Amino acid sequence: MTKLYPHQEPICQKYLALYPKEAEMKPENQPLIQGLEYLSLPETTTDLDWMEMTILDFSLFNESGGKKKLASLLKNAIHNLGCFYIINFGVSQNEIHQQFSIAASIFSLPPSEKNMFIDCKSNPTLGYKPAGERTMTQGIKDVVEIYDDPKCNSFFENYLRPPPCAKRKGEMERFCRDIHKQVLHRLLVLTTIIMEMADEESLSTIHNFDAMSDSRMRYIIQHPHSKEEVNVLQQGEEGEDDIIYRHTDFGTYTLLFDQPIAGLQVKSKGNDWKWVKPLPGSIIGNIGETLEFLTGGYLKTPVHRVAIPPEDQRHNLRLSVIYFTRPDDDALLQPLDSPVTTRDTTKSSFAPPSHCRTVGDWSRDIPYFSYFAERHNTRRQQQAFL
Repeated sequence: MTKLYPHQEPICQKYLALYPKEAEMKPENQPLIQGLEYLSLPETTTDLDWMEMTILDFSLFNESGGKKKLASLLKNAIHNLGCFYIINFGVSQNEIHQQFSIAASIFSLPPSEKNMFIDCKSNPTLGYKPAGERTMTQGIKDVVEIYDDPKCNSFFENYLRPPPCAKRKGEMERFCRDIHKQVLHRLLVLTTIIMEMADEESLSTIHNFDAMSDSRMRYIIQHPHSKEEVNVLQQGEEGEDDIIYRHTDFGTYTLLFDQPIAGLQVKSKGNDWKWVKPLPGSIIGNIGETLEFLTGGYLKTPVHRVAIPPEDQRHNLRLSVIYFTRPDDDALLQPLDSPVTTRDTTKSSFAPPSHCRTVGDWSRDIPYFSYFAERHNTRRQQQAFL
């Protein structure tokens, strides 16, 4: 029987019982590509319907007029495109490459060891989730493994992590702190400018790295489907071939680090799916539901999904490294004190339940175990981890 750590409880056995063939799906001796080798894979040569993306060059941030220019670009990107690139953001590519190395190491562990880190007690949205949770068209199982690691601050000092994370915990903490300072803080300042707020630090005060919050690193590996499965999936109904369901993200900003295998698609204003082209050295950003709510719906979170990669990349594993940012748990759920929210008539598509007073209340208002065990129809339940 799989060993359970103290932060887990017997309900995990219910989860493991759902996937008795997981070890067959990924044998313990199956080799995985190394993180740095993965990043050197060639990009697709397929002519795809790429989205035209705005580039935010953060080297302009401290220049005269730089913040105002970047805020204008960010507002346009959120209103018209949904997501954007960030370049020259002050974190080295080597640091990012090491995060992909950590991802490869996590998913190279044998299934029996990875299953030890299914977190069913302290926070079911954290920890490891094996492939095979979702049944796609004609009984085909999904091929996506996920590991969510809480930000490394004092609140999660004793959180039990897989060996690759435990051994490099100091490195992971430095990385998250750097991203928080160099990327998130700047985005929050630009957001206050967009919202015409007097204090540029007002959003940063509710995004304190050392506070309790649901910000986390996410590592994903997407295994290739067989040719036969791809053919079946592509003949299915709309949405049945989504590798990761179309969804919006919970939280403030989502920061996706560049990698070479195409798959991310964003729903355009014209209601078409557009591919997001990898841009070396960039971060792909988008806002989440919490920020949409805080801005009174003035800034909208985009619907996006992960699709089957183009044919010339379909045989590869696909690694993803993401930093999800969320406000402090004790931040109040109320629209920002902003001239824009006062005069703008747009409404947020997302509102917390009436019993949720704080961001922490809202983020925990997810039916227990719903992501693992059941398929629900309500939108929030389907997106418990997004």
